Formats: sequence, structure tokens, C-alpha cells
Amino acid sequence: MKFIKWIIGLAAIAAITLSTAAKAQTNIVSITTTNASGGTTTIVAPDTFFTSVENYFTGANTNFTWESNRLEIAAGGDYMGGQEWANYLSGQYDWGRWDAQAKVRNLGVAGTIESVEAGGGYALIQYYSFKLQVDLIGGYDFEKRAALIEPGATIRNKLTKNTFAELGVSEPIWLQKSINRIPDFRLGVGFTY
Repeated sequence: MKFIKWIIGLAAIAAITLSTAAKAQTNIVSITTTNASGGTTTIVAPDTFFTSVENYFTGANTNFTWESNRLEIAAGGDYMGGQEWANYLSGQYDWGRWDAQAKVRNLGVAGTIESVEAGGGYALIQYYSFKLQVDLIGGYDFEKRAALIEPGATIRNKLTKNTFAELGVSEPIWLQKSINRIPDFRLGVGFTY
């Protein structure tokens, strides 16, 4: 039930994000001055880091789409509350809105492999450069010595025609042990073919 609430929350965030995209892209601070000879000079204030991130996740670039991409490969960091940070490497092959995917998590730089997972997903929203997908992957967690199922949702937005950034949340469920379920948050970058 928690996972369904996460999906509904992400869908609401996506809807708000897409509805405010045009507004977010037009809020530019500028100052126009007139010089002695009657000409004008416009100075545009540079975006801050947080404004850039906000604009990125609240807009869709109409120059890029996901429709022609078949292979997506991403790398980044995973965080589970109270646990170690882990690195991940994932890949997925797309058939329209459906996909098959695999993910490997390892602890630390060149650390031990924590888990190996595979599964599939579906893109709920594909709007130009923006994509919201849900997925269900399963595999084995070597650190906890337990099989797991991990439903999740990911927001992706293209940086260029063949690169993207992603922000995701999932809920790992370990099958053999009574282990606290802690949401897993991930942030990564990747490329497409």
C-alpha cells in the first residue's frame, strides 16, 4: 500500500511539474539600463545552482524525445535511510513504453557487490524530454543473504539528445528475512542509444 502512495505522489509531482514547465522557463531576472547615447543594455542575472536544478526537473525540452531510444544505461548513487550509500549501474532495453532492465549495486568505490536484480517496467508519462516510469525488479541481496523484490518509480529528463539525469524511489522487500523495509532513493545520470 505504501508503494501505491509513492506512485500516486510521484504522478502528482509529475503533473504539477509539467503544468508549470512554461512558467518556470520564463522567470528570468533581468535589468535594462539606458546609456548616455540612448542605447540600452540588458543584464540577465545568472541562475543559481538550485534554480537550475528546479528548472531542469520542472520543464520538458521539446527538442528531445524518448520514442526513438531503445537502450538506456545509467550510473549513480543509492541511499537507504540508516544504511550505507551504494553505487549502482543499470541498463534497460525499451519496447515502446515497456522495458526489460537489470541493476547491480555495490558498496563503496570498487566495493563488494551488494545486490543483482532484473525485471521490467512501464513508462506512464513520456512527454518530450520528460519520462516517469514504474518498474518491478527482483533479485538477490548478497549482504542480507535474501531474495528481494523492489517496486519503484523513476523520473528521467534528458540533458541532451543522448544523455539524461534520473531521480528515483523504490521500496525493497526482502523475502527470506524479517528486515525493516526502508525506501531507497537514487540519483544518477546516463545515456541512451
